[in-house]
Amino acid sequence: MFKYRKFAEIGCIIWCGTIILRLTPIMSINIIKQVLWRTPNFGAAWIVTALAIYYYKRFLKKDFNEKYIIALMAIILLLFIFHEILQIWLHKTNFDIWDIFASFIALMIFYLWIFFKKAVR
Repeated sequence: MFKYRKFAEIGCIIWCGTIILRLTPIMSINIIKQVLWRTPNFGAAWIVTALAIYYYKRFLKKDFNEKYIIALMAIILLLFIFHEILQIWLHKTNFDIWDIFASFIALMIFYLWIFFKKAVR
């Protein structure tokens, strides 16, 4: 059973929904435009984290504790930072700290969900 499947599904809905909304006239509203440029990072953080946990458990046959989850999320955040650096190099764009911030918030929500779910048990 894929325990974190809902996070991956919601992340996919957020990511795909945002890409579709970017093609609509709603992008002419400045505040919505700013939100829609950050939202895919939020969804992608949930997708990547849920899939990383799934594959870790499936192939290594290990459960992991809080220390591993924190390390995994730190690695994922570093990958998002690396992605922003690659965009500077490949696409000649600016480093967008708000994309990193959106990813960080998504990872914190994921972590808090895991933490509170364990605390309730």
